[in-house]
Amino acid sequence: MTFLERTQADRKEIEVVRPKDTLGYKAAKIYLHLTFDGKTQPPVEYAWDDELNARLVISGIRCNSTENEKIRFALGLRFSFKRAESRFGDGFFNAVLSTVVRETGFAEHSEVKAILKHVSTNQPSMVGGGYSDCREMIERAIGDQANSLVNALNYDQELGEDILAGAMAKYLDERFSVSDRERLGWL
Repeated sequence: MTFLERTQADRKEIEVVRPKDTLGYKAAKIYLHLTFDGKTQPPVEYAWDDELNARLVISGIRCNSTENEKIRFALGLRFSFKRAESRFGDGFFNAVLSTVVRETGFAEHSEVKAILKHVSTNQPSMVGGGYSDCREMIERAIGDQANSLVNALNYDQELGEDILAGAMAKYLDERFSVSDRERLGWL
């Protein structure tokens, strides 16, 4: 049994803080907020850790806001996509990811749509089994994140979809440096 499972707090929630840097982001931090007998304790700070986050999700501990949950799940997508990205390489992974995002409904979400207009990738090669393997890995990673939102954190379907789409937008924004390029006047 973990510390969090033994803790008899009235309320448990986290806050993910990920400050912007000159280019990209500084290291993310997790702040655990506990309330005992109506008294909120000072938050406990942890460096971002994918395994810690996964444990917090499994334990059903939500973020303190929907926007914060989008940041958390953008980091979750980054972690979930690492195997596919490593196996297939950046260019091919980007091309397949872009195809999946455009074909599975994410592109209709306003946050994703705003980012996608500044993202361009080549068409992925359909020769051999690479495309279907990469696509399957990407879809499985997305599905796992969606299941976590609905099953572990008990968000309703509509809010879960909004959080996941917002997380995808944040992930794509960082992956393709959209905000950074915009801030530098390159868009």
